[in-house]
Amino acid sequence: MKTHDDSKTPFFTVVTCTFNSARYLEENIASVEGQTYRNFEHVFIDAFSSDETLRIIQDYKKRCPDNVKVFQFPPKGISNAMNE
Repeated sequence: MKTHDDSKTPFFTVVTCTFNSARYLEENIASVEGQTYRNFEHVFIDAFSSDETLRIIQDYKKRCPDNVKVFQFPPKGISNAMNE
């Protein structure tokens, strides 16, 4: 993935809220990685998952270290996660 370079090319953020989402996360990541437009970052807001969610995200981050960010907040519902 390409990082933001302050050019005239639009930059955007994909936000994925997770809580024990391992079952669906690889499909989500594959969809994002399959995009042809590359000037974006992928941010995960996790509610302290206890399944394999964080391992999957960390594996993804190893492949794209400059474009993947992870934040964890106590679970307070999906609306709160999106607001974070």
